[in-house]
Amino acid sequence: MKNSLHKFVFMFMSFSFFMACDSDDGTREPQLPEVVTLSGESEAVITHTSVQISGTLMGDASDIQSYGVVWSTNPNPTLDDNVALPEGQTTPVSMKKSNNRQSEDPFVVKIEDLNPGINYYFRTFATNEAGTAYGEQLSLETHNLAGSKWELTYHHEEDVSWVAHVEFYEDGTAFYTEPAVPGVYDLWGEWSMEDNLLTYDMIPDNEGENYILTGELQENEMSGTYTFNTTEGMTNRPWTGFLLEE
Repeated sequence: MKNSLHKFVFMFMSFSFFMACDSDDGTREPQLPEVVTLSGESEAVITHTSVQISGTLMGDASDIQSYGVVWSTNPNPTLDDNVALPEGQTTPVSMKKSNNRQSEDPFVVKIEDLNPGINYYFRTFATNEAGTAYGEQLSLETHNLAGSKWELTYHHEEDVSWVAHVEFYEDGTAFYTEPAVPGVYDLWGEWSMEDNLLTYDMIPDNEGENYILTGELQENEMSGTYTFNTTEGMTNRPWTGFLLEE
């Protein structure tokens, strides 16, 4: 009788132990994901209004709900700031990944519509049910218009246009010349930027003849309209430009 009781107690304790182990495995706390920033400050692709950053999800990423890059003009950006996702993703939630993940899963995010000459902070991120993890912070400055040289095309009429080279300087001045007739139309003007919007007065302080360009800067291209005097009054025409050198 005593041996039977001992045997019963041993079996009961063993059963309870294995049940506890199974219960622990089934209720194990979820772990934060691991995300790594691959782009160093020298590897990130930077233009006047965009930055491209690469990262990778490490280990088992089967429970990842969202991932990408957060950014701000202040250090240590989070999901409460600006969020940019890899191409093809339109929402930062409910993006369950395939269970067949590699130990490293790289991704690329392009952050657009930034302003030129501004320092931004970026961090890769990944979110699962345990929370959000962040990668190494990058401090990157978009390219400044000052110190760059551009080729501008003035579309004057349907069959009339001309090309000019314009250099923009730190002091707000700009030098204009036409490569087809060097030295003939050399002009010093003034420029300013508000966000990514350019205003460029080709001939300041000249009341008789004005050429004022306004336009938008996107990555390494610009476009807009220029205003000038005619016998019928002020006229607007389109212009386009692309970066020659920085």
